Amino acid sequence: MKNKILTLFMGVVLLAVIVAVVKNRQATFGSEGLIIGYSIDNLINSSELIVIGEVKAILPSRWNGPNGRNDPENASRDEIARAGGLFTDSQILITQILKGDNKEPIIRVRSFVGETKQVKWVNDSELSLGLRKHYLLFLVKDAGSTALVDRGDYLSVGAFQGVYEIIDGKAISKNDEWLLEELIAYIQKTL
Repeated sequence: MKNKILTLFMGVVLLAVIVAVVKNRQATFGSEGLIIGYSIDNLINSSELIVIGEVKAILPSRWNGPNGRNDPENASRDEIARAGGLFTDSQILITQILKGDNKEPIIRVRSFVGETKQVKWVNDSELSLGLRKHYLLFLVKDAGSTALVDRGDYLSVGAFQGVYEIIDGKAISKNDEWLLEELIAYIQKTL
């Protein structure tokens, strides 16, 4: 009985994907997982680097393909889905370092979202950074499998939780908001 239900469910999912591909010529896939909740103190303590900066460039989406392939343009939807999806790097011009030691004025921050001509990869736990927008970021070095594609990138701590967009003197995340100066002072006091 369980096998019949699972087979029926997989059939419905496959049909939905086929309809999306035929209708839009681009399939949308997602990757949502369990996210550990971080307090502001956890974000500060878990971060290797805390910076304020501006997004200067958003690089083309890539994937962690087999045999070192990471250009998704010629990858099938199935290959990308089996590899765990697309990722996109943003180049951040650092304007202030609150924690950590970084010698370069520009760093790469990786998000596990992306888009090609054939595939759009979404993830509710990740944020797409906006070009020319300013952020306060809680970061760690990427040590996962995508670090092998390009070394030296950073990931936000706690996915979306470590990303605060700076708007009108406020630092705003998906689930938190501070006056920017108060958050900076709190971080400095905590360190």
